[in-house]
Amino acid sequence: MDWVIGIQNAINYVEEHLTDEIDFDLVSKEAACSSFYFQRIFSILCGITLGDYIRSRRLTLAGNELCATDTKAIDIALKYGYESPESFTRAFTKFHGITPSEAKKDGSKLKSFSRLSVKISLSGGNIMDYKIIEKEAFDIIEKVETHTVDNSENAKSIPNFWTRSHKDGTVKMLTELTTDRTFIFGVCYGNLSEDAKIFDYSIAAKCDSNTAIPEGFRKNTIPTRTWAVFECIAGRIGEHNATKLLITPPAQMQENGDIGFYYVAFETGGKVYHSDRIEKANTIEVSLWKQLTENRSLAVQLEACSTDESVLEKSILLTGLCFLPSACGEETESCEGT
Repeated sequence: MDWVIGIQNAINYVEEHLTDEIDFDLVSKEAACSSFYFQRIFSILCGITLGDYIRSRRLTLAGNELCATDTKAIDIALKYGYESPESFTRAFTKFHGITPSEAKKDGSKLKSFSRLSVKISLSGGNIMDYKIIEKEAFDIIEKVETHTVDNSENAKSIPNFWTRSHKDGTVKMLTELTTDRTFIFGVCYGNLSEDAKIFDYSIAAKCDSNTAIPEGFRKNTIPTRTWAVFECIAGRIGEHNATKLLITPPAQMQENGDIGFYYVAFETGGKVYHSDRIEKANTIEVSLWKQLTENRSLAVQLEACSTDESVLEKSILLTGLCFLPSACGEETESCEGT
């Protein structure tokens, strides 16, 4: 089935069942693929997780009904899947910026998240260098956690896994134990057979047969496979070597009229650095200077501020970004992260 048709069929199914309990497995069947891969493709194509899309659409319709009808808030809450008035009020207020009771008043301002319609938009035409290689089996030492695609939890739990691994010394230990300090890997093992919604994900590094495996880690073998290897070239700015990051702020930040500008916070080597003030835009560009990457790993967080410089929202954009030992800005192969 064509992906565009499949995604649209799934969206249509969701829209027809917004007042029902939605099973992600049934949604993914509309696109003729597994729940795990459907949620990944949906997030890539639509820029929002399936769970966030469902919540945003339900809260949009709930706001419309509160404003246009005499239906009680508790009845609307139950209609759209909220088990208590308190949980509905919290979600409604976070989305619309006003409480359900305030939405009943004349002239109240509500937010609307429109229904998605999938269309093809072609762009780019850029040349990307790659090579196909046969790679022999190799051993890795890894820390493993089980994650779930249920309600798109993996979109939050995996970045959190990387953040914790930087803070608790997991990444540092892997770099000390590895036989090849070039990469730190993020390894996704796919669905577990007994439950299609859960899968193992690890943070790993290469090792050999003599590597001692500490408690909490395991050794695994990646079998012989054919690999597609894509090259990533870092950019240059002025006289300094730097890697550029192009950041698209989350939709809720772009739509927040109280946000005047952004800062980007970088955490590396146990220290936090802040970028210069960045004016609000749909896409912002920030440079990673060499002093930020000398520790070879970096976490990035976007901070949205009001005009008086108070922080309104924070969004973790990237964790586990790893750099090669070569000077920042020179040609390097891409590394693994999340």
